[in-house]
Amino acid sequence: MPPGERPVFVVLSARSLGYARHCLQSLLKNALEPLSLTLITDSPADKAALVEALEMIAPDPRHRWAVHDQADADARAAEMFAHYPNIQQFRQGHPCWRKITDPPLFAAEGEMVILDPDVYFPNPFRFEATPATGLLLMWHPTNCLFPPFIVRRAFRLGIPMADKIDIGVGHINNPLDWEWLDWLIGRLGGRDLPSWSAHVEPIVWSALAMRIGGGYLDPRAWFCWHNTVAKRLRVRLLKESGLSILRGESLRE
Repeated sequence: MPPGERPVFVVLSARSLGYARHCLQSLLKNALEPLSLTLITDSPADKAALVEALEMIAPDPRHRWAVHDQADADARAAEMFAHYPNIQQFRQGHPCWRKITDPPLFAAEGEMVILDPDVYFPNPFRFEATPATGLLLMWHPTNCLFPPFIVRRAFRLGIPMADKIDIGVGHINNPLDWEWLDWLIGRLGGRDLPSWSAHVEPIVWSALAMRIGGGYLDPRAWFCWHNTVAKRLRVRLLKESGLSILRGESLRE
């Protein structure tokens, strides 16, 4: 990888392009440093749609990008996770769980910046430095740990979990401790983990953060939009639009 290039990974479906294309465009337009962007998706049709979207965005040539479908990822995972049955099973659960397992399949050793496809970059920015050890996550006023029965299971097993995290942006180094993660996933429920719950993902991230250390990204620069009860009532009772709600946010900050 060329010096100074930041490796960025996004796991997404082509169904997300309604909003994700704007987020990706903002990322590639406003980054003040060259990026190596890797998109990881599902079917060959998804891959083709994402390739088309990026070609229409036409990123600045200082950025490099690639798109991989699930078949690409499965072939690499079969080798990398051959001795980790719980991780192999975990990859077949909710698609969001692949944010933990799949970026390392395409990463060199060292830094990984992992993004959700709904992270928007309204201003010129630089990613914060990835620590040599530990995990950086976004700060959130509450937490994303759900469902409760998995959280309670972790409590009973004495598995510590970091509080007040959001996993829209994460910085970590490759490789991860796959032996420990395989153990953790097995203890949390293994093949019985609820594949309907995207939020099992932050439970794993928060346990990993307590295992390897780390901290929060600057909450003044990385803001997790919170769909509060007041905002929901404005939409439902006052019939306000999503755009009207967003106009009230201080995006310039």
